[in-house]
Amino acid sequence: MSQRTSRHTSRQGEPGRSFTTLLAMGTLVAMTGCGDMDGATGGKKPVAGPGDGARDEQRTGPFAADSEATAGAYRDVFSRHGLDLAAHRFGAPVPRLFAARMPEDMETLKETELRRSVFVGTLLPIVLDVNARIRLERARILAVADRVQKGEPVHDFDRSWIDRLALRYGAENLRELLRRVDEIPPSLAIAQAAIDSGWGASRFAQDGNALFGQRLVNGEDGLRPAGYEDDPGFRVAAFPDLTASVESYALNLNTHPTYQSFRLRRERQREAADGGPLDGHALAATMHVYSARGWGYVVMVRSIIRDSRLQPLDNARLRPLSTGKGPAVAASHAVHAVR
Repeated sequence: MSQRTSRHTSRQGEPGRSFTTLLAMGTLVAMTGCGDMDGATGGKKPVAGPGDGARDEQRTGPFAADSEATAGAYRDVFSRHGLDLAAHRFGAPVPRLFAARMPEDMETLKETELRRSVFVGTLLPIVLDVNARIRLERARILAVADRVQKGEPVHDFDRSWIDRLALRYGAENLRELLRRVDEIPPSLAIAQAAIDSGWGASRFAQDGNALFGQRLVNGEDGLRPAGYEDDPGFRVAAFPDLTASVESYALNLNTHPTYQSFRLRRERQREAADGGPLDGHALAATMHVYSARGWGYVVMVRSIIRDSRLQPLDNARLRPLSTGKGPAVAASHAVHAVR
């Protein structure tokens, strides 16, 4: 693991502001005629949006184990379920294949192209899944803000939800909340994970599903780095599965003060794109603060995005959830498909 100056854990749980205070301090849209903010729901239903169980609703499904977790087994699962990176670069929807961990043979695998394609194929659905849930949260914030702008009552349920979200993201006003509750381009996430985890082969990735080298201090439990005679004074965060690792990474970029320039540039991209996808290659320019390598790290990230043809994947979307009742099937104990 390379030395880093800014590999931070997230600031989840820092003090947030109440919904009324958030509105009073400003928002992304003009807040005129806020209506009844202090109690009455006016018979309005809460804004439709993700609840506390959003991850489970989108990911849960029956699965079966019938092979070991090798890169070859993952490749076979991808082929059977239609995960084809070439097709996804041209807009084909990505199947809902969610791996719990990286293949166990990534370090010893001699086929470099197989390692890289399996790594990208493993991470892409997970990053898209995390982004989909962020996108739902963002849409719900905008829907509540629109209701307020029109002078309509805001349901207590929505106010409580905004309060919890502001606490989670450490936001003090709605504009800042919208700046923080936004997606991470898949090209950027996958390229950074490739660097930090050695394409899924590092001890941290294999033993702790740690793809981004997030450091823990103050005696927190984690994986101890090797190569130090004395205790280095930090640990590397471990996670129960790959999704938890990506979730933590996204929350880290979306909340820590070090990455404010990333969020500001993403906000400008969002406004200029007018609904289009974010550009991970451009946003990589803000990642000089992520590593002790500084601008050399930015060059590395952009090189991986270019050489692995990751930028078109910023347009990718998950395959829509099926309404069918057929079981989801998997061919690895670490991979399950949700239809």
